[in-house]
Formats: sequence, C-alpha cells, structure tokens
Amino acid sequence: MDPKRAARSLRTVFLDLLLAGAVLVVFALFHHVLPRDAGNAGELLPTPVPTAASPTASPSPTDAEVSPDPTASPSPVPTVLTETSFTSPSLSIAITTFQKDGATGYVADLRLADPLALRTFLASGAYKPGASAMPTALAASAGALLAVNGDYYGIRNQGVVLRDGVLYRTTPYRDVLVMYRDGSMRTFPNAAFDVAALKSSGAWQAWSFGPMLLRDGEAMDAFDSNVPGPNPRTAIGYYEPGHYCLVVVDGRQPGYSDGMTLAQLSRFFRDLGCVVAYNFDGGQSSEMVFDGRVVNRPYRGGRRVSDIVYVARPEAAA
Repeated sequence: MDPKRAARSLRTVFLDLLLAGAVLVVFALFHHVLPRDAGNAGELLPTPVPTAASPTASPSPTDAEVSPDPTASPSPVPTVLTETSFTSPSLSIAITTFQKDGATGYVADLRLADPLALRTFLASGAYKPGASAMPTALAASAGALLAVNGDYYGIRNQGVVLRDGVLYRTTPYRDVLVMYRDGSMRTFPNAAFDVAALKSSGAWQAWSFGPMLLRDGEAMDAFDSNVPGPNPRTAIGYYEPGHYCLVVVDGRQPGYSDGMTLAQLSRFFRDLGCVVAYNFDGGQSSEMVFDGRVVNRPYRGGRRVSDIVYVARPEAAA
C-alpha cells in the first residue's frame, strides 16, 4: 500500500475513534454526572388540616380542686453543651461510643420538643443533583449542631426526594423512609410506596437509599441491597415522635473497625429499642459532625456528599 494512503487511513481511523470517544464522554456526562432535573424548585406539600374535635363542656370546679399558683413557674432547663452532649428546653442530644462485632460506632440520641426540627440541608442550598460538599461544610452552612450524611440523592436520577416538606423527585428506587409532620416515621418497600399517598399525607421528609432495617420493630436477615457485608454505615432509628437516634459506624479500617453487616446493624437497632430503622449512604460518606467537629473516623478521610440530616443550633433555628 502507498505510504501516504496508509497514513491517511490511520489518521481517519484515529479521528473516528477520537470522535466516538467524545460522544461516549458526552453521553456519560449527561446521563450520569450532570443533573437532568437541575433547577427543579419542587412542590411544597400541603400541611394536613386536623379534624375538628367535638366541643365538650368544661367541668365545673369543685371544692376539692386546687387552683394553681399563677405566680409559680417551672424550673427552667439550663442550656448545657459538652463534647458529647447538648441540653436545652427544646433539644437533648447525647452521643455515646460503642464497640460491637468488631466495629466501632457512635449513637446520637435525639429528643426534640418539635419533631420538625429534624431537618435536611442540600449542597448549594437548593435541589441540584450535581452539587456536593464535605459534611462539615454542609453542617456549617446549615447552622447544624449535629449532622450526619444523608441518602446522597444526587448520585442517581432515581429515588424519592422530599426535603423539609418540598417534593423534588418521585421516581421510585428501592426502600423509602417517610417522616410525617407529626414526627412519626414509616418505611416502605419500593413496590408498596405510593406517591399519591405521600402527597396527601403532607409528609415532611422522604429518603430513598435504604434498605429498611426493621420490620414491625423486629430484626431482619434479608435486605434490598447490593452491599450487605461489613462496611461503614450511617443510619437513623425512630422510637416515637420527637425521639430518634442517628448512628454512624466506622469500617474498612483493620485493627480499629471492620464495619457492620446489614444484619448486624438491624439487630443493633432492635436492641436499642427502635421500632423503625433505615440505612443511609455509607462507605466513605459515613460521617457524624457535632459542634463543628467530626466525631467518627471516616474511611479515607470521608468524601463530598449531596445532603445531610441535621438538627440546628437553637440560636440558628430561632
């Protein structure tokens, strides 16, 4: 073959390969990196109107009744902050460390006078699946006293996203955790989740990562997940309205903490006495932040995430 023709043929093949590669990069960029629904302002779900109770007659006072002293006032709950706890009239946080099954982890027990004080914060301050930041930076931006990484909604184009009463995305993806405005929580397998029911209930939060970790308050041994083995974990547990716990388990660090399997994590929440528990994003994302510092030892120093679950400092929430 003529050397010039051979050179032109090779150049043509090279340019074709280069063009094909560029097309694949653009495809991957639009389908896996750039958010398809960026700029979505979301749908504010209505607050359910409580059913009016039937009026009842006020009981007549009797001589046996003692009128309260109008000048008396209950002893105020002092506001106290330590390295592992916080107490105020509206909020109680207590963080404990545990070692179990070769894993080291942290439990933040939360008691909230107002359950809606359990909030979420999105990177960039708005729904934008391509945005991310380190959990410490998100906690600082949100004015969070306590925070953990959330479900990393921005890593995929599927999964229900309801944050602080605003619904951004409704496409299903595996198990869903819903928090209602009365503070209660409930998990749903993907097949049983109903978007119309979510909207009519006036829910407050909905996360889509999973899996669910308890069924009717009992431990589970089968999960809708591709990563059941020992790993760093972040999860949330529910006792009753206003009483929750956030759990972070370190892992992939031999000699310190191996992590937890989903079955171990499920039994752990059952032993805590939770009636609902749900797994958030884990691995390198697992991180707990309290009063501006990282509580645990994130794998490889942690990574950027798209959202956090947090409780604000009382002054920031005011």
